[in-house]
Amino acid sequence: MKQRLIALTMLLTMWLADSAHAFSVKGSESPSPAENTAIKELNSYLKKTVKSLSIDGNSNPVLYIGDTEFARKHGVDTAKLANEQWLIKSINGDIILTGGGTRGSLYAVYSFLENQIGVHWWNPTEEYLPPAADVSLGKLELEGKPFFAMRDYYRSTHDRINDKGIISIRNRANRNGDIPIPAELGGSYNYGLPYHVHTFKYYIHPDKYFKSNPEYFALKNNKRVKDQLCVSNPEVKELMKNRLHEFIKLDRERADKAGVPYPVIYEVSINDNWTQCQCDKCRAIVGEDNPAGLQLRLINYLADSIKDEYPDIYIGLLAYYFLEELPKKTMPRDNVIIRLCNTRSNQTVGPESPDNKLFYNLVKNWGKVSNKLYIWEYMGSHSEAYGLPLPEEFRIPDLLRFYARNKVQGVFMQNTVNAADMPSLKNWLFYKFMENPDADFDKLMNTFMNKYYGAAGQWILRYRKTLHEAALKNQYSYISYDSNAGAAFDYIDLDSMLACWKYCDEAEKAVKDDPVLSLRVLEARLPLDRYLAAFYAYKYMREWEHRGNDISTFPFDLDATFARIKSTMTKLIAKTPQDLNALINRPGSRLNSFQKDETRFNMQKTMLEKRTYKLPKDFEDQRSVQIMPSTFGYFGSSNIFADKDSPSGFAAVIRATSKTSLALPPCVVAYHGWTKFGSFPGMAIIPNQIKGEGYNWYQLGPASIIDLGYLYFTRSWLVQMSIGPTTSMFDGSPVSIWVNLKFEGEDYIPRQKGIKNAVYIERVVITPPTAKEKLLSSWKAPRNRLEPGSEPGAIKIKGATTVFASQMTRIDLNDVYRLSGNFRLAPDSGKGNVLFGVTMYDEHDLNQILAHNVLTVKNGVARLARDIAANTKQVYIRDSATEPRVGQYLAFDIDDSGNFIDLPNFKTFRIDKVEKGEDSGAYILSLKAPLGLERSADSKVRLHNPAGYLYARSPAPTTKWQSFSHEISGEALDGISVNKWWKGTSFVKPLILTIGNNVQVEFKDFTLQKIKK
Repeated sequence: MKQRLIALTMLLTMWLADSAHAFSVKGSESPSPAENTAIKELNSYLKKTVKSLSIDGNSNPVLYIGDTEFARKHGVDTAKLANEQWLIKSINGDIILTGGGTRGSLYAVYSFLENQIGVHWWNPTEEYLPPAADVSLGKLELEGKPFFAMRDYYRSTHDRINDKGIISIRNRANRNGDIPIPAELGGSYNYGLPYHVHTFKYYIHPDKYFKSNPEYFALKNNKRVKDQLCVSNPEVKELMKNRLHEFIKLDRERADKAGVPYPVIYEVSINDNWTQCQCDKCRAIVGEDNPAGLQLRLINYLADSIKDEYPDIYIGLLAYYFLEELPKKTMPRDNVIIRLCNTRSNQTVGPESPDNKLFYNLVKNWGKVSNKLYIWEYMGSHSEAYGLPLPEEFRIPDLLRFYARNKVQGVFMQNTVNAADMPSLKNWLFYKFMENPDADFDKLMNTFMNKYYGAAGQWILRYRKTLHEAALKNQYSYISYDSNAGAAFDYIDLDSMLACWKYCDEAEKAVKDDPVLSLRVLEARLPLDRYLAAFYAYKYMREWEHRGNDISTFPFDLDATFARIKSTMTKLIAKTPQDLNALINRPGSRLNSFQKDETRFNMQKTMLEKRTYKLPKDFEDQRSVQIMPSTFGYFGSSNIFADKDSPSGFAAVIRATSKTSLALPPCVVAYHGWTKFGSFPGMAIIPNQIKGEGYNWYQLGPASIIDLGYLYFTRSWLVQMSIGPTTSMFDGSPVSIWVNLKFEGEDYIPRQKGIKNAVYIERVVITPPTAKEKLLSSWKAPRNRLEPGSEPGAIKIKGATTVFASQMTRIDLNDVYRLSGNFRLAPDSGKGNVLFGVTMYDEHDLNQILAHNVLTVKNGVARLARDIAANTKQVYIRDSATEPRVGQYLAFDIDDSGNFIDLPNFKTFRIDKVEKGEDSGAYILSLKAPLGLERSADSKVRLHNPAGYLYARSPAPTTKWQSFSHEISGEALDGISVNKWWKGTSFVKPLILTIGNNVQVEFKDFTLQKIKK
């Protein structure tokens, strides 16, 4: 065997010579597979780029790769080098290129080729080779080690050809997404079986276990569902532990066979949805420890089970969706990796921007409690806006430096958009900053632009800088990883667009005679072309005309632009590697995006010809954002439809299906934001609110909303649009959202018999609210019950009703809060009274805590006399010391220890009828609604009393202004208190209750404020 290895090394030792100079490349006596690759790669690239090589005056150098006798003789012990550390050292004009672990020698070779010879690898199919030249280098003594322990760029599908990960290794990454890196490239820093993310379904698959063991799965609305696991279940923990040990053993057998390193991390993570288990045990843990604490208890249990046998392995927790916030109590073990997902950041600005405060704090806080913090980062938009121009390359250095400062040890970058914006540039830069967060950004940008685009590089760089400056200047866009077009990409103003257009024209001219560079320039321009012709031409035409220009002089030729899009797409698809032909029609692929672009382009032309891009008259003279059909995000059974009734000629149509429930009005239109705070405007349009046939305007709000959010239609979100620029454009003030809708079908328009139900969405306009709307926007009341009061800042409540604050406020039970305000009876009021108070919500699912959730009846504990089925409305109880009453509630799954740990109890059911049973203390209770749960005889239940909200009485109102003030602090053990928060409270909304015939109450300056710790 040794003789064969020596022979192989001799074959790999290649001599390159000319009449004056010669050099050679040599490996060790027993080179590893990766060292053999290093020898081949160095020989290959030197042959292409070097005529002669001189090192420190030696014109006949030898380059020693790996753990050679020469290296050891000169004091370089490769075995003592850290994993992935590389070293380049010249000794008397010869060079040692070696490194630690399986990849160190490869990194040394690639660092030498890139930084001393000038080779660059842009993507799997494109590289830069400097012209062959005589190369003379001085004395070399270089070493390095990539900064982050894990460096993974999960590239777009069209870019992930089967190169075995060599593009990643050449750029000093150590993982290549789902593509395994073989032994000849050093293997991967890898995740073990079953997968690197969303693994619950692989550990306990619902097809195998749900029917026999539904208790293994999450409880949702009193039913077990397949979405997630119930991780507080001891059997689930034990089953997952056994599966984990099976995966580890299988992985090690496979790794030994393949000659690659063992997997380092085993991911145990939630499935890709928002479902949380609502069983009592999970809820109790979440209440005291947050959702991440519940999950981390499982992760720690698994980590403890392997730490002695496998001290080199880490268990991974995915801090994603509801798991992003830190636990209150449970902290990760030393062999646990926290991988925090950046789903909330604005990708147009850096991590320290106010826009990104939420994620900034998450990174800071997780870094304080975890010694192994990894990041799941995103590049580009992954929704309907894929491939639109997004100059996020300028945030890369700040982002990676921020991670480096905050104890992040691994970075996974997902850029899976096939029709991406500048993918080669962004990929290459991210590789460089994962290796070295302190790299010189300007130098790297200039290197890429000049060497990738040639003479066009200066113009492409100006184009990208102009985009970046527009994003910073206008501060309109909040673009997250899943933003669709909507208003989110509305940051490129007309002047910036004209400048970008000019720079791209100049770039094309500069390389017009070079087909390779020309296609690269066209690919760089493609996002800008698509942005104009397929999405936002209406915006620029409106602005052009608004400036007083004749529309005949509009500076953009849409037909020529779309022809260029078509030509560029055709050329790019033609150069797609053959092994990806089956992928090019997938959503997000170039071909798929082109097909949608054609629809949008035709829509733009029609809108421009009809000049329907102009705002409706009611909105034209005020600041506004207009969202047209070309920028809608649409999914499933919805699509853009050419409609003769539509003012713009088009609309998104949602037709009735079982999924959309359009056959059962109302039609839901609402706003969703990534926060528990703020106001979420919405409306449910029922048939008697429909304004008739044809298109009519409907108003949402006014309301305060956040930029990272969506307007969506129907509960299935079949049409949605990102609302990007509202905060900055309207100075953080509330906005009004106007939607132009047409309803069709017999359930909406009774005379349209036999016509299937459908809703058409023509456009959305966001405007500042009127002074009246702004005043009233912070309160919610039944229709027409609020109006401005008789003096500035006052609000009038008309009639007996309850008015709720729009804003939800998080409270801390350790603080003291004051509820205060001013009030009076209006001059035209009848007799009446007013109460001030709050309504409360829990942390877990934002359930409203009502009196019957916490107000227990003394001596009200009983037992079920019979088993009950889920669909029953009748319950038999016994052993009740207190006689039940109609209007009380029956609570299930109670705690009768006196600690009331089941409160707030949301398994409460109103009693509509009470009959005495045959035995003393036995009763037959008829409930208002079916239970939806099953319980066996002898299970304990408890009576609860009904009541209202937390009310603090005010003085009897008069027509003179009076002040009200009331303090609340701490948590009541059970029952309802006016001075303490009810059990389980995390969020509150103030409220006002008016009582009396023809009562009219005015109030102002009503607030809930923290006054002290």
